Amino acid sequence: IDYTLAYWIFAIAGSVLLVTLYWIRRLAKEITVRKQTEDALNAANFEISQAKEKLEHRVFERTNELREANLHLEHELAEHLKAKAALQESEERILAITDSAKDAIIMINPSGHVSFWNPAAEQIFGYTVDEAIGVDLHRLRAPQRYHLLQQEAWEVFQRTGQGNAFNKTLEMDACHKDHRQLTIELSLSWLQIRGD
Repeated sequence: IDYTLAYWIFAIAGSVLLVTLYWIRRLAKEITVRKQTEDALNAANFEISQAKEKLEHRVFERTNELREANLHLEHELAEHLKAKAALQESEERILAITDSAKDAIIMINPSGHVSFWNPAAEQIFGYTVDEAIGVDLHRLRAPQRYHLLQQEAWEVFQRTGQGNAFNKTLEMDACHKDHRQLTIELSLSWLQIRGD
């Protein structure tokens, strides 16, 4: 037996075995790292999937909430438009009545200034709407000799809500814009309008 040859065979076989073991370990390490990376990636994908499902659920819920809120707002808007149309119709009806009335219809605010003056009031007293609105009615309508008396009566009404001329028809003197004296029948009533 040639020991030298056996030595070289064992040496080469040992070297091949060492190189093979080195590569096996390296491959095993790479496989382990790859497996860990795959596991981490799978875990991350699972978390992303869970987060995506939660987000989709939240988006679905929020979309439904917004849809319901939108339907509610559409309903409120429709009700508002219906109420606005009814109010406009009512205002047009009242305006048609007051515009076609042959009697003067005059409204004053809490300070005694004209806030409404219909066309019949224009014809009877001679003042246009623009001239009458905002003017003290007692000075506009009454002859000078009644100003003090009417001012006192107005002050009593403002303090007490009572007056001798309410809820009856009175015949009294009034003035036209051109200073002609008129005899008119006057019916007074009062109502409180929100904001006045």
